[in-house]
Amino acid sequence: MTLLVTVGSTLFPGLTDTVLSPSTLTLLPSLGISTLVVQLGRADVPAPVRARVPAVPGEFRWDGAAGEERAAGALRVRVLRYTDDLEGEIEAATAVVAHAGAGTILSVLRRGRRLLVVPNTSLMDDHQRELADALGAEGYLDVCMVADLHAGLRRLAEDTPRQPFPAQAPTFKSILDEVAGFV
Repeated sequence: MTLLVTVGSTLFPGLTDTVLSPSTLTLLPSLGISTLVVQLGRADVPAPVRARVPAVPGEFRWDGAAGEERAAGALRVRVLRYTDDLEGEIEAATAVVAHAGAGTILSVLRRGRRLLVVPNTSLMDDHQRELADALGAEGYLDVCMVADLHAGLRRLAEDTPRQPFPAQAPTFKSILDEVAGFV
């Protein structure tokens, strides 16, 4: 299983640091995830990763931190700042963890990928949380906060793939209009 984590063009170190922490890297193979792709945006590379990837983009294998019980299997980890082919990265992924950017959500749902949204609540007016909660209530995606990421990842791993999201979904448009204040 391939997991893509994307934060778009924003700075969301709470999410990227947590995803690249030894505890999360050790958890992922036990959930059946063999490849992790993390799009960092402008965030700094966390220290445990920086020692393995001196330059971004880069790649390494994780099989547990020193002094920790070894992970269920080695995890291939690829980190990058940005990509010109986010659509291709989403297509190649089995599941996606993303900030609650409307464009990212729509791209993931249209491809029928499992989606866990982690709103970046530091952004203006907490609009990401509103959008994520509204689409979560409709059953299109799962939502969690950074502090609950491990529980969210467990739910994501147990989830079944969803049907592709309709390209002209009236619900999505009405939710966006409402969140953006157009209605």
